[in-house]
Amino acid sequence: MTQQLPTTPFGRRSMSLGLLASQVTAQAVTPDLVVHKWKVFQHIREAREAVGATDRALAILSALLSFHQETTMCADGDLVVFPSNAQLSDRANGMSPATLRRHIAILVHCGLVIRRDSPN
Repeated sequence: MTQQLPTTPFGRRSMSLGLLASQVTAQAVTPDLVVHKWKVFQHIREAREAVGATDRALAILSALLSFHQETTMCADGDLVVFPSNAQLSDRANGMSPATLRRHIAILVHCGLVIRRDSPN
C-alpha cells in the first residue's frame, strides 16, 4: 500500500496544517478593513522573531510590497503581485535566486505570503 501526501505546486513540498491554516486565516479577513502597507510592514519588522521571519525574508517582503501600486491595502482589493524572480532580486539588493527562493519559502511558512499557481 502506498501513501500519498498532498503537495504544493511549488517544489513538491508537503502541505502542512500551518500552510492550510494561514490560507484560511487570510480568507477570513474583514472585507472593509483598510491598512497602510508600510505600517503593517513596520509591525511585522518589530515582531519578526515572534513571527519567525529572517532579515532577508523581510527584505523580500519589502520588495514584494513595493510592487503593490497603492499605499493602502484592503481585503476586497487586489493584493496579488507577480514580479519575476529577476525583478524581485533587483529590488532585494541583488539577492541570488537560490537565496530568494529559500526566503520566499520562509515567508510562506510564516503565513505572511501565500503562493498562487500560475500557468506562466
